[in-house]
Amino acid sequence: MSNFVKRIIVTLATALLMGPAWAAVTPSKPMSESTEAMLEQGLGIYFQRCSFCHGLLGDGEGPAAKYLDPRPRDFTLGTFKFRTTESGELPTNEDLFRTISRGLQGTAMQAFDSDLIKNGLSEDERWAVIAYIKTFAQEFDDPELDPVATGKVIALPANRPPFGAETVAKGKAVFERAKCWSCHGKLGRGDGNKEFRKDDWGFPIRIRNVTHPWKIKAGGEVEDIYMRFTSGISGTPMPSFVKSLNEDDRWNLANYIKSLQHELTGHQTLRAQPVQGELPEDPGDAVWDGAQPMDMRLAGQVVSAP
Repeated sequence: MSNFVKRIIVTLATALLMGPAWAAVTPSKPMSESTEAMLEQGLGIYFQRCSFCHGLLGDGEGPAAKYLDPRPRDFTLGTFKFRTTESGELPTNEDLFRTISRGLQGTAMQAFDSDLIKNGLSEDERWAVIAYIKTFAQEFDDPELDPVATGKVIALPANRPPFGAETVAKGKAVFERAKCWSCHGKLGRGDGNKEFRKDDWGFPIRIRNVTHPWKIKAGGEVEDIYMRFTSGISGTPMPSFVKSLNEDDRWNLANYIKSLQHELTGHQTLRAQPVQGELPEDPGDAVWDGAQPMDMRLAGQVVSAP
């Protein structure tokens, strides 16, 4: 069976097995074989849309890089954090497509799906820039490192119990037993082990507060969380738990993490209500119970000479 046919099968299987959050960024077709024209198109897109952060050489040293935390990915190392492949393996084409399409929450890596943003990239344009990005790392040229050809792709569990009190309770027990709290804290707020750590690129590691879904970079849905336990996050202290936790444990744990997340209000406009008399300074005062809650996220804007 050719690698191209295998990729078609993987793409179709992904569309069938992944939940709605994943299916929304599943390509309609697998990436075609790279051609000179495709790479030329990818180069143009990369120069205009990616090089400002990732650098002309793909080394993560673009003009904006020094202002960003976390830093842009260095593509030349062939190390990618968010994958559906086994620990330490290269990502699939679909993994790269997913990241480029929906971006990474809580970082400067925006979504580029033309269905999500007005000036986004079409599916063909995203495939073209992926083809070009892969030229930065020689690992992508080695067929023995191809996760599809070597069977290193991870699938979601075939039997996935629905999110509910039972799976959440089981997941909480796994959270305690696996000592997830030692890093992420008893309530998942990232306030466990305060030991200073760095990632493989030498930058500080900030333990994730999993109660804030907008800070879970590769997505806060149960499927996303499960994949992080299973694949690990390359270049960081977050390991794969595929050998220490069975499939059911990982799925239940993902459900528990999901249950800890703050529920976003969805309100876009701050609505002030008239109050008779002075406003109390105590945030616990009952007067504040009548205020409409609103989540207001802030982000910086990098301005730098070209």
